[in-house]
Amino acid sequence: MLHPDGSPQRLVSATGLVSMPGIGHHEVIIESPSHDADLARVDVAAVRDVLEAYRARYRALRTQHRGVILLFRNHGTRAGTSLTHPHSQIVATPVVPIQVRHRFDVAMQHYDDLGTSLYLDILDHELRDGRRIVLETEDYVAFQPFASAVPHETWIMPRWLQPSFGDATDVSLDALAPVLRAVLAGLSAVLGDPDYNAIVHSAPVGDEEREYFTWHIRIVPRLLTPAGFELGTGMAINPSRPEETAPLLRTAVTRAADPP
Repeated sequence: MLHPDGSPQRLVSATGLVSMPGIGHHEVIIESPSHDADLARVDVAAVRDVLEAYRARYRALRTQHRGVILLFRNHGTRAGTSLTHPHSQIVATPVVPIQVRHRFDVAMQHYDDLGTSLYLDILDHELRDGRRIVLETEDYVAFQPFASAVPHETWIMPRWLQPSFGDATDVSLDALAPVLRAVLAGLSAVLGDPDYNAIVHSAPVGDEEREYFTWHIRIVPRLLTPAGFELGTGMAINPSRPEETAPLLRTAVTRAADPP
């Protein structure tokens, strides 16, 4: 449990073990008054309303916390859903977890070496390659990354440099809503309403003015169960190739992007 009040000061026991109080915020964002609503099936305006709520709570929490603000949506029991009513969650913590910090450190090193955003460079490479592209619009690109961890892992990324999701404009949310809905609807069509986690990756509060990172949404279908090798090595085993799965999703997303 996280509490908004308190200090993130580390506590060291007599035996040298380090702990810290649970400081931060954890909120549930109710997506709809309808118990059966789902972002893959509701209209674009309803998706836009959810994105508006995401941004509003992100902006509110970053005035109170330094560290990581994580927006995520768990869909289905295999993704960790415990509430069946459609909802997302937002968590703010003063600590940047080591796995998250590594992601930012790699992007920062790339920026220091080349002077460009690693994520926009990845996007440029994906666009030039073309095989893993799922959906292109004037503002966003959805694609399945080269080193996908699971089948049909899909990213949605803006075409411009913007480290923080909290800085997304009204116009950019207008453009994002139909893309997000189409990708989720496409995944539902191809995989039969799969359990999934959708995470909004954004630069830590305090690093939002640095140009090494670009916020993006990562959607991870929960089709596989990590076993001993994955847990023992931290390496993922993906039995499919994104070059093969992306065309399937692209066809379904194209249909979903222009519903009858």
